[in-house]
Amino acid sequence: MDTQILLTPSVVVILLLVFIYYRIWYHRFKQYSFWPQPPVSLLWGHWNVMHKAIQACPAGASSDIAFGRIWETLGRPPAFILDLRPVGSVLCVVCNHEMAEQSAQPSKKFPYGLGKPPVMKTMSALIGRGSIITSNGLEWKNLRRRYTQAFALPHLIRLLPVILDKVGNFLQNIEEYAVSSEEFRLGDICNRVTYDIISKIMAPRYVAHRALRSPSLDAVLLGESSDNIADQLRQREIFRIYHQLVATYRNTEEESFLIDPRVKWRRRRMATQLDVLIQEAIKYRFSHSRSRVANHTIEGNLDGVILMSLVGVEELTQEILNSTCDQVKTFLFAGHDTTSTLLQWALYELSRTPRVLHSLRTELDEVLGHDTGTEVLYNCLTTQGASIFGKMPYLSAIIKETLRLHPPGATARMAVTGSGVFLQFPDGRTLCVDDFVVYNCLSIIHRDGDVYGESSNDFIPERWLCKKNTSALPASTWRPFERGPRSCLGQELANIEARVILACAARKYDFFKVGLGETMVDASGAPILHENGQYRAVEDVYNTRELTFKPIDGMRMTVQPALALDH
Repeated sequence: MDTQILLTPSVVVILLLVFIYYRIWYHRFKQYSFWPQPPVSLLWGHWNVMHKAIQACPAGASSDIAFGRIWETLGRPPAFILDLRPVGSVLCVVCNHEMAEQSAQPSKKFPYGLGKPPVMKTMSALIGRGSIITSNGLEWKNLRRRYTQAFALPHLIRLLPVILDKVGNFLQNIEEYAVSSEEFRLGDICNRVTYDIISKIMAPRYVAHRALRSPSLDAVLLGESSDNIADQLRQREIFRIYHQLVATYRNTEEESFLIDPRVKWRRRRMATQLDVLIQEAIKYRFSHSRSRVANHTIEGNLDGVILMSLVGVEELTQEILNSTCDQVKTFLFAGHDTTSTLLQWALYELSRTPRVLHSLRTELDEVLGHDTGTEVLYNCLTTQGASIFGKMPYLSAIIKETLRLHPPGATARMAVTGSGVFLQFPDGRTLCVDDFVVYNCLSIIHRDGDVYGESSNDFIPERWLCKKNTSALPASTWRPFERGPRSCLGQELANIEARVILACAARKYDFFKVGLGETMVDASGAPILHENGQYRAVEDVYNTRELTFKPIDGMRMTVQPALALDH
């Protein structure tokens, strides 16, 4: 007699549970078992590993510090994965410059490099759903083409007087703190000057007529101001809402569905208000410049970035309006945030490395003379243009070394399932990264001892001055603006800003860190110099993560006028 299995409800449940268990077991232990990774949990994946690594880091530290700890425990592999399913994706942390290059460079399947992962959409309230940061494929290519000219070096050089105008306000703020000896957050005034600069870069015509300490929306978007009281009230409201919106992204280490629904609701509400006001301003300015825009008579050195992007547009459709609005919000955010972080870390490293500070001041004195006023730099820049920066190789090396040690961010890419994207390890084996979030961890890549030697963690600008050393370094080992087609559109602006601001501030003032990173002193009160040429710190300052990496305490400082003997 044939034996029959009776599929009672209890049997069905048991079989279903067995099937689910097997699927989970397969995905956790078998699917990616050939990848370097920490021990995995059936239930938690690698969430518990990540949690322990974060707990071992200083309070509020960025996720990159936790990644570095995991990387060390794994024996420093070129790349490793963290299974964060089902809350997140499988994260591939790339720690090798050659592998990072593979995800950034174009290929036949991805002519613009791998696209951005969906997780970036969590920033849509701040930068818009159609932002150039999160767009992919042809949509990204078309946006890039629209804005490339405005951020090209020749256009930026013509705007050097605009940059110097805002640097003067920055130095005035520093001078006030030098007089009062009051402690301050360097990050606040760095944010202010870089924010003001991007606003004026987007609106040079406006600057030619009036200089304001606070940017107005018409200045940011349009290139000129409005005397209409309603417009002025609208401008103030836009910036009030924008700053409140930015604040909702602070202290959010990882955006997920676990975020407070009330925060999501506030973001949506503020983003809607912001879109309405910005679009009204775009329509107002377009209507007043319609003939020049349509007839290609916009002047790159006089008109704002937004009008330059609308050249040839005869009708401002809702699609164009939405896209332009998204890019305005993107530039407001990206145009100042990372450059501010660069300035903070550069001034901090100079404050704790007397040898480097002295060498920089010597170079600047040779190029600019001993007068530390901004007028000298202004005259040199207006008469010599960008060529003057070629006479400051040490300043350029300081900026490059600061970005190596303290990259303000990283980059994440992704290929959907079935794309057939492989990364090749240095040993020649290849592994598929379809459906992975590929994260190029610059904090690890830039400090690779195999590339930069035993001094990989030390601040040594001279490493970039020796042609023999730099020629031996592959270009892919330094990538703070990332590389490939999707490299940062504003990197030329960031470099110019940093050169001008540091050339003015570093030779005129001495900065002293307060709190984290404060200099250790001996019994006589003299600073203790480490063998690497830097002052020892009582406790290291480190990066936290908001939307980008920033010094944990806003880089708290005091400042004094530079001693005459340094000049």
